[in-house]
Formats: sequence, C-alpha cells, structure tokens
Amino acid sequence: MTVLLCPGRSTRTHGQFLSDFNSLSEMNILTLDVGSGDLPYASGSDNLIFCSTERYHLELHKFLTVPPAFSYIKDMWENTFDNGLDWKTRCSWLSSYNNYSRPKQLNTWEDMSRYYCILAMSSFNVHYDKWKVIGEHNPTTPDYEAIRAWSDLHKDKNIKYRKRSIYNFPTSDLGDNSVIYFHIPSQFASYGCGYSWTKKKFEHLLKDLTELAQMGYKICVSSLYEKWGRKTSELTDQFDGSLFHPHFYSYKKVKASRYPSVTEVYLVANLEPNT
Repeated sequence: MTVLLCPGRSTRTHGQFLSDFNSLSEMNILTLDVGSGDLPYASGSDNLIFCSTERYHLELHKFLTVPPAFSYIKDMWENTFDNGLDWKTRCSWLSSYNNYSRPKQLNTWEDMSRYYCILAMSSFNVHYDKWKVIGEHNPTTPDYEAIRAWSDLHKDKNIKYRKRSIYNFPTSDLGDNSVIYFHIPSQFASYGCGYSWTKKKFEHLLKDLTELAQMGYKICVSSLYEKWGRKTSELTDQFDGSLFHPHFYSYKKVKASRYPSVTEVYLVANLEPNT
C-alpha cells in the first residue's frame, strides 16, 4: 500500500527501476514538485531534498516520518471521521483547508492527521449506469501498520524540505553525486491542494532539464506510459533521445490480462545502469 496518498503522482514500478540503477542509493536525490516520493524513499538514499509549493504537502511528508503518526491518524479516522463514513465532516474540513484565508502551513499533528484522513476519503469508484456516470465514495482505510513501518524506516534519514517549485529549485545543492528527479503526471490537470500540471510548466521543465542534462547533471524523469495497452501521453516522447535514455517497466494487476495494468517509462540522463 502507498503510505503517501497522491493519486496521479505515484509510481508502481520504481522498485524494478531501482534494481537496475542501485547507484541511486548512494546519491543525494533532489525531487521537484514531490508527489508521493515513492522512488526517492525506496532508493535507500539517506540524503533527500523535497521541493514543493503545494499547500500542506511538505508538512505531510514531515508528519509521516514521525513514529507516532499512525496513532494520531488512527484516532482521527475512527473518532472524527467515523471510519471513513462521515462524509459531511470530511466536506466541511476540506472546505476549511481549501480556504485561502487559512495559513498555508499546518502546525500540529492533529491538523496533519485530519488532512491525511481527508485525502483518504477522497477516493471514488466510477462506473456507468446506461449513459450516466456514477461515482461512488470509496474511502481508503489507512494501513496503520504500514504507516508505522514506513515511519520507522525513514525517521533517521537526512531529509530537507524546500518551498521551491520547478521555476526556482536549488541547483546550488547539487554535486557530482546528486540526481534530479521528477515524476510527470500523465495529463494536464489539478492535483491536491493548489498544485496544477500545465502545458506551460511542462515546456519550462523540458527546457530546463534539457539544458541541465547538456551540462552533465544526472537526471531521472518518470511517467505513466501505457495503461491496459493504450498509450496515455506523448509528453515523454518530447525529450531529446540523445540525452535522455528510456527504460520501460510494467506492472500487471490482473495476471491473466493480455496487457499490463500500467507501463511506466523512466528517462535517465548521465546515469548508467548496473554493470
């Protein structure tokens, strides 16, 4: 189970990629517009820098590395949100968190556990009734043991949090033993509280990463490539193939299916796979 709930900004095959590029375990990883952070967390690296200007997001990352986080979430989920059934309370608190007169930082563990539960209650199952789209609320019950294990695993890592975007990330923190990582959402849309992925952002990022790759910086870009055998995006095809080398990995949710559930692409520049 993914501990950090970040639909559309998570990876499924990062473990396969990391088995081919285990050198990342010894590198400093700078993650731009961090979503779930699956790859940097799983890399084994003890030196991570997470950049984001998304509301509450860096605070959420910090909170989940605190060992008591699971118990705060458990109490909030069971007593305030009635085990995910209290939709009215969820909507009331979500409105409050989205209110731009509210401070952009959450300062207490209670605040953070409440926000985590709001995210857990944001999941829907979508199906069709004749021609009508039906969305049914399908809350994700927090996996308390997974959260506790995750906190224990990452609590002692050297993690720096930077309120920076793709327009002003700190290249001064990068050295020969550093890699820049970014996960491209598969479509232009809004994600989370205050984060959006747009064509303008992509074009800016593409230009910057291309220039950095030409200068010799190590870079890794991941994205969803295919879903159930259908290509989901053309964005990664726009990277310079002489600089960024693609590596494809697939995940099958249904083993009997003809097609993988998802295929993800990892584009690497100035990085070599295991020998």
